[in-house]
Amino acid sequence: MIGQNYTDAGIVTSSHMSIFKKRYEEFLKGKTLKPIEFQINKRDGTPVWVNYQSSIFNLDDEILIQAILQDITEKKKAELIIKEEFKKLKELEQIRKDLVSRVSHELKTPLIPVISG
Repeated sequence: MIGQNYTDAGIVTSSHMSIFKKRYEEFLKGKTLKPIEFQINKRDGTPVWVNYQSSIFNLDDEILIQAILQDITEKKKAELIIKEEFKKLKELEQIRKDLVSRVSHELKTPLIPVISG
């Protein structure tokens, strides 16, 4: 893709094109931009998550943008699994708390008449 215009590459969807244009405008203003993550489609249509980093520089009186896209699809899948497992752990913790509360109540109830008698 070296030397190609990103608008002609066919990997950036129209919904993300505005992001690229905005970043380009911010580059021209001299701003340093942080990497962003978003989804693109491979040539075969398969969606992949990418980490997008870019820098701007002048070469022979021409403004060029260097863009590096790193496939982070597996990282995103792992993050999703972690979120799902964390949700399950929170649910299990609530079940444990409810069980301890019920057991505590059930053990105290028969002892009240014995203690007050």
